[in-house]
Parts: sequence; C-alpha cells; structure tokens
Amino acid sequence: MFIGIVPNLGVYLVGSSANGFATEDTDADICIVISSYPIDQKREAVKFLEIVRRALRKKIFAGSCDLIRARVPILRFTDYATRLRCDVNINNSTGIRNTDLLRFYAETDERVAPLVLTIKTWAKYHNINDASQKTLSSYSLTLMCLFFLQSVVKPAVVPVWQALLPDRFDVNIPVSQLKRNDEPKLIWKSENHQTIAELFIGFLKFFSKDFRYEKHAISVRTGCLMDKEDFLDNDSTNYGDVLLAIEEPFDFTNTARSVYDDNEFERIVRVFRRSFFTIDKTKSFSSILIEQFD
Repeated sequence: MFIGIVPNLGVYLVGSSANGFATEDTDADICIVISSYPIDQKREAVKFLEIVRRALRKKIFAGSCDLIRARVPILRFTDYATRLRCDVNINNSTGIRNTDLLRFYAETDERVAPLVLTIKTWAKYHNINDASQKTLSSYSLTLMCLFFLQSVVKPAVVPVWQALLPDRFDVNIPVSQLKRNDEPKLIWKSENHQTIAELFIGFLKFFSKDFRYEKHAISVRTGCLMDKEDFLDNDSTNYGDVLLAIEEPFDFTNTARSVYDDNEFERIVRVFRRSFFTIDKTKSFSSILIEQFD
C-alpha cells in the first residue's frame, strides 16, 4: 500500500517493538521515509499522513485513523484483526537511528532488556511512565537505565557504543544502510557479575540519592554527565523550565521535556526515593508493588 504512494520509499519498524524492549502491550511504531533530506514536519509530514490516512480508510484491516499533530505528527490506527495500535510517522530518521542504537545495547548483555522491562513495570505501577501525563516516557527511562549501566555501575555492564564505534553510529550514514545483523556480544563483554536485582536497586539508589537533577543532564552518547544549563542552551526544542534533562543521542534534544510540571516532577523523585528505601530494606521487588507511592 505504502509503495504505491511514493516510489523508492522506506518503511521501518521503530520504537519498543523493534529495539529489544517490547512488552505484551507494545504498540507498533512505523516510520515512512520519503526523502533523504529533512522535511517540514508541520506541513509536508502532515500532508503525506493525510494521503496515508485516505489510503488506510479503504482497507478493511484499519480502524479509527486519527491524525495527531505533535512535534513529530503521527497517524494512529488500530488493526482490526489483532487489536494492535499502530503509530505512523514520516521521515523521523532519529527514531530509526535510536531504535538501532537501543537494539545494539539490548543485545550487548543479557541483563539489559530484563532490567529495562523491570524498570518499566515498576514505573507504570507508580504512574510515572506516561509522557502525556507529564511524567517519563519509556524512551527516557531506557536512556536513564543505559546511562546507569554505562557510567555508574563499576565495572560497566555496557560500553559507550557511540564513542567506541563512532563510524557504526555516524549520523551521516543513510538509515537504509544501517547494519541489521551485527552482534555486539562479539565485540565487548562485561566483567560485571551483578544480578538484575542488584542492578535495579542500584538504579533506584542513583536516581534517588546521587543524581543532581538541578545541575546535570544525562548523556548516553558520551557516557558522561553534562552541565544542565550548557545542554539546554544547545537544545532548540527547549521552552520554559526544564526539570529533568536527558540528551537524545542523535539530535541532542531533551527526551524528558514532558516532565515540566513541578508537582509531577517532585512526585517522580519521591517514587524513586520511597522505592529505594523500601526495597533496600525488604530486598523484595513485590514490596514496592503493594501500594502506589505518591
């Protein structure tokens, strides 16, 4: 269907459904690449999504096609047969690149994906994993976890891949030429032997006691903490107060810009702190899923 709209286009599965961190309720995120050059997301992308919407409405498998106008507009529809929700965007090459990067991290060490999924389960239970509700997106939580595994845990569980393999993750490589079959386990092996449980407790500890939210930004790209003000000065999408700063590894914007409400931000930090103090005392994951912390 898509090939009939524009010749020589590319269609990519992106996000959690392709990066190794999918859950049973993961949506299908699809990126249609119509040009090797950036396009105007407010005009050109919306115009093309309207064409796709008209085409989808003629298909019996697609229901409730809604065009959502955001910084990266998406067309959302549900597959009737599977009840799978699909989000389609246009030319968001950053999403293709970060899907590739996260897949690489997920395949680096067998603990990475289970740890991220554990964090997502915990965050969803405490209602701090929903960007539409001024809390953390799954992408931001994943980057927080990867930074912890790169730069906080000693020895590191994963390396800083963009520093170790700069040519592999060069933004100038066309997305159609990104490798799909390389194996990071053959390149790097961690000397860290901590369990997933130990790593999870360490993650909670770092973001409840050690991380300086007012001073630092997280960078998985460099594996270092960045000065928050310097980072925000270079973020073209920065508007107003920023309470949490997490660098997008390819376009250098803030993935945590959804966290802009003081009350919600303080609640997020309280959830981290109460969860850490509870699990550090009980050593039981279920102890932090008995009641919602606020």
